[in-house]
Amino acid sequence: MVGGVNYPFWERNITWIAWLELTLGPSPVYVSPMTTSCIFCRIVGGEVPAEVVAREPEVVAFLDVQPLADGHVLIVPRAHVAAVEELEPAAAAALFQTVLRLAGPVREALGAAGTTIGINNGAATGQTIPHVHVHIVPRWPDDGAGSIHTIFPRRTRRPLGEVAAAIRRVVG
Repeated sequence: MVGGVNYPFWERNITWIAWLELTLGPSPVYVSPMTTSCIFCRIVGGEVPAEVVAREPEVVAFLDVQPLADGHVLIVPRAHVAAVEELEPAAAAALFQTVLRLAGPVREALGAAGTTIGINNGAATGQTIPHVHVHIVPRWPDDGAGSIHTIFPRRTRRPLGEVAAAIRRVVG
């Protein structure tokens, strides 16, 4: 409840809610962002309704409420983890096994020609909810969306060998 209005969860601006709750006190409907504000954790916990398409011991998959296409699925680990590299190996395996299990059925159920599967990993990439999630977006010919190569301007500055060597040094 914000200002006497019970907004649907997808219309709430978390920053605005945080300010309002810090000013007026916690909402009786919305759990304060200072505690359990992660919408994905709340969906996984059953506190917030969602169109769930799969439940696994380590993973939940549900339809995106702001879909890029019909059948846009989000797959999230049950554990709250902000970045892919922070996942425990078993959680990462479960996440990607579920992606593998759902990619074909999502395509088939929607009659899609293909799917784009992606992860925004960190705020700089456009990740707006800091809980790891994989998108499966059904695709059709001439749907107006491009490949992953169309979202990046080519701005490489270093030779491939130099970049590869830097990565190998860090990997060990």
